[in-house]
Amino acid sequence: LELITLPNLRELQVATNFLALLPVEFVNDLPSLEILNISRNALSGDTFPDRFESPILTTFDASFNPLDTAFNISALYNLASLRNIHMASCSVVASLPDDISELENLVTLDFDTNFLSGTIPAALGDVDTLQSIKLGSNLLEGMIPTELAEIANLTTLELQTNFLTGTIPTEFESLPNLNLNCEGNAIEGC
Repeated sequence: LELITLPNLRELQVATNFLALLPVEFVNDLPSLEILNISRNALSGDTFPDRFESPILTTFDASFNPLDTAFNISALYNLASLRNIHMASCSVVASLPDDISELENLVTLDFDTNFLSGTIPAALGDVDTLQSIKLGSNLLEGMIPTELAEIANLTTLELQTNFLTGTIPTEFESLPNLNLNCEGNAIEGC
């Protein structure tokens, strides 16, 4: 049975299978694929596709794979329908680029427990569909961008255990349903 012969496949769950290779056809040649869960495998950045082209993929979960430095976040940029990215505990060594806001339909951005460095892109404030941002346990520094308060539906902001400084932006008062975790930083008021 070849996956590329399943044109109506909407959900592919191959978590916890010790996969070491993900042929890009798994995603790009499945025109109806909406959910891809490849979490808890043995995929490394060297064997991970460098560009996805799936037109209607909404959920991408690659959590708990040892992707390391070879993973390029921009591999996900062509996924225009992408709403949920789950990349927790992937050993990703990178920074979040400003153009991550090109993923304009994002609801969930989860890069918890990686090695992300640099600052949190203020451009994330342009993604007004975001509800959950999980960037805890990384190497992020600088201040929490006030632009994140422009995301009216933001309910979860996990920034714990980074190297963030400053204060909690007063603009967050406009987000009554926000659950903010900023423990383990040098942020005043956390």
